[in-house]
Amino acid sequence: MDTSAYAFANGVRSTREALAAWNQEPWPVLRSWLLGSVAAAGVLLLGVWLVATFSPGARPTALSKPPFFVGDGRNVFHILLGNSLVLTLHALACVAGFVAGSSLPLQARQH
Repeated sequence: MDTSAYAFANGVRSTREALAAWNQEPWPVLRSWLLGSVAAAGVLLLGVWLVATFSPGARPTALSKPPFFVGDGRNVFHILLGNSLVLTLHALACVAGFVAGSSLPLQARQH
């Protein structure tokens, strides 16, 4: 068995095992994904805060001054709505890229 065929067979087997585990108990998978996402977001926010704090010309951040203190629920809604649109468009582009990339070998075999 050549290396590519082995890698493909191993990947298919691993994917089937993961999907079977997901179908039996989805919450452990969702919980680990959610905790990992929150941890990654926290690390990224901490990194941005550290860079902003220690970069030249940076002033100390006061949480009682704008942009942290001013605003209400409508402002939060507009920010989340705008970000959701961007994330949705990005997800659609990823799906389109996957569909195009997975159908390309099938089309190439016919030519």
